Amino acid sequence: MQKLRTLIIALAVSSTLATGARADEKSYRATIIEFFQIANMEVVMQKSVDAMLSAQVQANPQLAPHESKMRQFLNKYMSWKSLQDDFIRIYQKAFTEEEFKQIVAFYKTPVGQKTLQELPKLMEQGAQLGAQRVQQHLPELRQMIEGGPAKSAPAKAPPPKH
Repeated sequence: MQKLRTLIIALAVSSTLATGARADEKSYRATIIEFFQIANMEVVMQKSVDAMLSAQVQANPQLAPHESKMRQFLNKYMSWKSLQDDFIRIYQKAFTEEEFKQIVAFYKTPVGQKTLQELPKLMEQGAQLGAQRVQQHLPELRQMIEGGPAKSAPAKAPPPKH
């Protein structure tokens, strides 16, 4: 009888813990989704897909006739709708629910909203800067590649022991 009572209590406690965990998980997920809405992730993802496709077609003009099919493919597998649950899991690994509450509070402020507007532009400017820098120094890369493996200086002999 004592074992049965212990088992019932254990089941009741584990049931309560599981229900609480599901409630916490639901709250955590809702907080992350709120962040995604504030950050306008659906639009950001669509712009990323569009930019990636545009860059691919520009770099490879032979892809132009296939652009609409490529867009359809990318929208199927890289759309916000298809990736949202994966993003939630990724973000849950990086931030606690409490941290997300703080992030959401920040992004609701005027400076947080400005950050959301300006960050993509700043990232694009940074990417352009990096591309320009690489372009400026392509001759150095060519020389490195054509010159073969870099030659290291001969090793110095250790000093004599006295």
